[in-house]
Amino acid sequence: MYFILIGQHSVGMFVALYAWLSAVFSNLTQIMGSQRRIMLQIADIRKYFDLLDIVPDINPNEEGGVLDSLSGKIEFKNISFFYPYRSNVAEEDEDGEGEMKREEDHAVSDVSFVIPAGAKVGFVGQSGSGKSTIVNLMRRYYDPTSGDILIDGVPLKELNLKWFRSKVGNVEQKIDLFDRSIRDNILFGLPESASVDEGRLAKAVEDASLSDFVAKLKDHGLDTMIGEGGIKVSGGERQRIGIARALIKDPKILIFDEATSALDAVNEKLIHEAINRGAKGRTTIIIAHRLSTIADADIIFVVDNGRIVGTGKHEELLQSCPEYQNLIKHQML
Repeated sequence: MYFILIGQHSVGMFVALYAWLSAVFSNLTQIMGSQRRIMLQIADIRKYFDLLDIVPDINPNEEGGVLDSLSGKIEFKNISFFYPYRSNVAEEDEDGEGEMKREEDHAVSDVSFVIPAGAKVGFVGQSGSGKSTIVNLMRRYYDPTSGDILIDGVPLKELNLKWFRSKVGNVEQKIDLFDRSIRDNILFGLPESASVDEGRLAKAVEDASLSDFVAKLKDHGLDTMIGEGGIKVSGGERQRIGIARALIKDPKILIFDEATSALDAVNEKLIHEAINRGAKGRTTIIIAHRLSTIADADIIFVVDNGRIVGTGKHEELLQSCPEYQNLIKHQML
């Protein structure tokens, strides 16, 4: 300002200098902000690379065996399991890495049972009783601490994991959908190289109780876009798309994990019908809180505190299993 007052510089030069300084300091502020964010994220970046370096406990056994035909018989022989965890305390080895430790309490303890090929079975019990853990062991998300899991008499560890999981269909409690068409969301469960004819797709849609819903979409049908995260479909329609996604694989083992837990009575009935149709010719495993879903199962396993405390049909358990009676009582209330 002084040089402007004495006439050495013009007002225009002052404005130009001010604009230049504003631009420079604005960029410097952004650089400093970026540097601050990077410093805050260094810990997360280190943990990310530590995660990439972890060797999975499950050996996929790419050289494992492949059965000529899978009937779907599943046998648990004295299975016990507790979840591994990595200690945050600095008990490190020579390479400076934390040692894998295990919890003392078993999630599953000395569990033995046989699921015949083609049977429809249910697992029931209170939250945290071990139902999902048992089924996750079937899918080999984990290996048991002790005991053996046999598939058609062959130890699960000896089977090619990729091949085995291609024979298992999963319907989870929460179905993840994508901003694509209904058709694309159903076919998502297949390998990219697989080709599906319209007849096979139509059967999967019908067995999943999805035909009436698709028929209402007169303009595009299966090619209707469902929006990000499936925002354009209801909870029941979402579950039925998930069932069709599982059935299109034509799996020999079909697993429903709390598939009806968040649905109204009408949609629960539709899902129940879809389960019954999908179960034909397959070993079907249902984890359920709503006991109406598994009342007609061939075998019901009652799980409590990591153990099987009751086995039988619905009518038998009503007479002989206090834990099952307690579940029925609370659900009626």
